[in-house]
Amino acid sequence: MKKYLTIICLFFFIKPAFSQDLRLTGTVINSKESTITFMRHDASIITGIRSDKRYKAKLNDQGKFDIVLPVETISKWLVEIGSDRYDVFVLIPNENVNILIDAKEDGLMMGTTATGPHAANFNYFGYYLKKNREKYPSETYAARTAKLDVLEYIKLQEEVSRYDLKMLGEYMKSFKLTNDYYHWLKATYKYSPYNNAIEWVRGKRQITDPTAFKLITAQLGNDDYAAKNCIEYNYLLAYYMHYEFNGLSYPIDGIKFIAFVNETDFNEVTRSVALTRIMVSFATLRNDSSYNAIFNQFNACVKDKELLKLVIDSRNAQLGQMSNRIKENISQASSLNQILNKYKGKLIYLDFWGSWCAPCRAEMPNAARLREKLKGRDIVFVYFGYKDVQDKWLAAQQELKIEGEHYLLTPDQISEANDLFEIRGVPRYVIIGKDGTLINKNANRPGKVYEELDKLAAK
Repeated sequence: MKKYLTIICLFFFIKPAFSQDLRLTGTVINSKESTITFMRHDASIITGIRSDKRYKAKLNDQGKFDIVLPVETISKWLVEIGSDRYDVFVLIPNENVNILIDAKEDGLMMGTTATGPHAANFNYFGYYLKKNREKYPSETYAARTAKLDVLEYIKLQEEVSRYDLKMLGEYMKSFKLTNDYYHWLKATYKYSPYNNAIEWVRGKRQITDPTAFKLITAQLGNDDYAAKNCIEYNYLLAYYMHYEFNGLSYPIDGIKFIAFVNETDFNEVTRSVALTRIMVSFATLRNDSSYNAIFNQFNACVKDKELLKLVIDSRNAQLGQMSNRIKENISQASSLNQILNKYKGKLIYLDFWGSWCAPCRAEMPNAARLREKLKGRDIVFVYFGYKDVQDKWLAAQQELKIEGEHYLLTPDQISEANDLFEIRGVPRYVIIGKDGTLINKNANRPGKVYEELDKLAAK
């Protein structure tokens, strides 16, 4: 442990070159809310870690706000106004913008626009969302993809990608995008079809199928720019590495996995990013000696100081969370506490879901198997309906045969849950100890959480 702490001290004061702050100002119209909330809507490009931190800004009497956000890389951000209005947009480091948000519509508003020097960059994503939804409406898109095989699905995604590039070209006939943003968009469109296909075959339970693997990874090659700038590429790269190493099996031998990746034919930059992502995935290890053995293997392979710092920061963050968990308690959420207090003395596995949420529904068969495996144990399964409509919520419970304790959250309870559990979307899973302590506010899905719950229930 002392050796590890020495490494941390060496890099603690190194400020990464990509650390940036962005000032966002604007006005919200057609809303009676007094605050708005911002949070990053995608994961870190290199580590794959999602930040659930929420940044709140007060609205004055005219609906104006002013907030500084940590925008380290080109990234998607979500703004929430109340519990039923939201929008998604892209923020770019150092590009301060002034925006107008029209909150007159429920759900995804798609009415946010910017003015000023960087307006063309900001406004492109709203243009893209509207055009994409017109071409591929969500109401028919799911039905269209349901009956496809993996090859047909990839071809459809490639068609969408070509349409996205066409939209980009049309937009640039009238508006000038910066080179950085343009190249980021092109990389995103290039690799999105295959990243989407990974999620699609996972939902179809074909994730380990050799034919699907070959089709999805056929376009993967050395791309140092994408490795440093495109999260879609890194998802694809991580899928490739894990499949080739052991067919996507768990648990993973970290030392052997790092040695395997280091011997692949990818460029050093791309390989180092893949190794960083792998090393970050072991940050939650509780045993210091096990972690340090893997870290030493990683440290011998990767010489990039910024990547090394990402690994060290992720480990420090996990150690901090482990030591602080005992201080967090559900009692700070008064409304939710009235519900959860009913189950004090039992381990609680909390599932935030919605009848409208395809990933939530896809996980319910795993949830049923999990309940059966833990039947008779000192554990209760609580299901919180999140931003749902009562009749659809009730119908989905019957259709999916979800056994457990069910509650449809009110807007105030949703706001409370967002703050306490740092929720950015569903499905979301939380483990609460028998004494009310928050053990894990971002727990594994039902298909991967059995061992953790089994150990906790036995205590």
